[in-house]
Amino acid sequence: MKANDLRRNAVIVGSAVAVTVGGSVAAVAAGHAGQPRANAAHHTTLHIVESDYHIALSTHSGKPGTYKIVDVNHSDTKHGLVFNGPGEHQKFLGFVKPPKTLTATIRLHKGKYDIFCPVQGHKMLGMNTHLKIS
Repeated sequence: MKANDLRRNAVIVGSAVAVTVGGSVAAVAAGHAGQPRANAAHHTTLHIVESDYHIALSTHSGKPGTYKIVDVNHSDTKHGLVFNGPGEHQKFLGFVKPPKTLTATIRLHKGKYDIFCPVQGHKMLGMNTHLKIS
């Protein structure tokens, strides 16, 4: 491989969102696993991986502020994201068809957020998690 190809591949590998193992996040690129990452636009990035009947977050806690949400669908089914918490009542971020990625920006205030897939029946099947902002 040429040097430019190696650099380009390193960027692709280095920008991977997350890897799931046994239904949980095993690694989060571009930062320490389990830590939200601030980017140049002063947003914190929250990586989310949706698989069939599971939602994995890169972290389950954070500080108040603006978050860039990067949601990857790793299943064969359409999923979506809803944030429900302080200042965000049933905030629908959109649907994501496999193998696409949804990117959105949301302002999160101090408190607990319920994050779930709004597709009928998916929340009850396990596509529901929580995020604490303090």
